[in-house]
Amino acid sequence: MKNIKNLIFDFDGVILDSVEIKNKAFLKTLKPFNKNIKKKFMKFHLNNLGVSRLKKFEYLCKDLLKQKKYAKLKKKLINQFSKYTKEGINKALFIGGIKIFLVKYKYLNLFISSGTPQTELIRNCKEKKIKHLFNEILGSPMTKIEHIDLLKKKYNVNKTNSIFFGDSSTDYYAAKNSDIDFVQVGNSLKKKNIKFKINNFNDKKIIR
Repeated sequence: MKNIKNLIFDFDGVILDSVEIKNKAFLKTLKPFNKNIKKKFMKFHLNNLGVSRLKKFEYLCKDLLKQKKYAKLKKKLINQFSKYTKEGINKALFIGGIKIFLVKYKYLNLFISSGTPQTELIRNCKEKKIKHLFNEILGSPMTKIEHIDLLKKKYNVNKTNSIFFGDSSTDYYAAKNSDIDFVQVGNSLKKKNIKFKINNFNDKKIIR
């Protein structure tokens, strides 16, 4: 860690144990639709963890429901999902060891890069009393690649001084595209070419 100046974290599944909460929120939102629609949507969602809900509900309306004019429905679904998510997030626990880890390295530049809408993300961090620990809290509509591009310009984020902690393919490809070292948190990714893995932030060392 001696050369590291910047740590970038995904939020769901990396800072907060909220992945399953959002899975359930999606299923509750999809309640009016048939099993086939639900199955296809959840497959898309689980294959694209870290992608904005805006794109996921657009996929539902445009590709699955085949609607040409869907702005009103999309907005309604997003509002319902946000309501269900908020109910769950309030009860969500932190990923093991993350709060101690953040405090330990608060002298570095700490950032969040998430697919959650930015205003909601900042509110969640404030409610969980961790907002003050981060230099930047970045969410959608910007993508994670755009987040890193912004951080490169503002904080000189680069391969030699930065690490991205994530748990999804979206996180992995954002780090890879930006030439930033990636550390997988948890075991949701099965890619063999990921070199650095930790179960959670209680791990004493990074597992190769």
